[in-house]
Amino acid sequence: MSNNKVPQRRYSDKNTNLPKQLPLVGLGCSSFSSFFSSEEGNGELNIDTVSRDHPAVIGWIETIRHAVLNRGINLLDTAPWYGHGVSETVVGYALDTILTNDEECDQVQHRKHTGSLARSDLIINTKVGRYEADPLKQ
Repeated sequence: MSNNKVPQRRYSDKNTNLPKQLPLVGLGCSSFSSFFSSEEGNGELNIDTVSRDHPAVIGWIETIRHAVLNRGINLLDTAPWYGHGVSETVVGYALDTILTNDEECDQVQHRKHTGSLARSDLIINTKVGRYEADPLKQ
């Protein structure tokens, strides 16, 4: 993990359900799906066919890993609309490779050595309200 630190905005300490600080920069994850894709081979990716070993998914996982571990980006922005669940699935695959089960993992040297973070170091942002009209595609 690099020493890059994304600027943070401090919020009220009164609401204990929210992080005390949020990064000013996050990683938009809509492109980690076939939502905007016209590349051959990505169009067939959907929630039923997405897999960790698909070439596009491998690249997306590495992009997320790089942003989080090498650039210090700890806010991932995804939504059910992005590929009808594909983006969220890909983010989950990436988190499997980034997160450690060690909740005491808060030392920078340990993170550099293991290439992992504690879940509490990441913020996953999502939204609601825009879904496919066809219930079978939601």
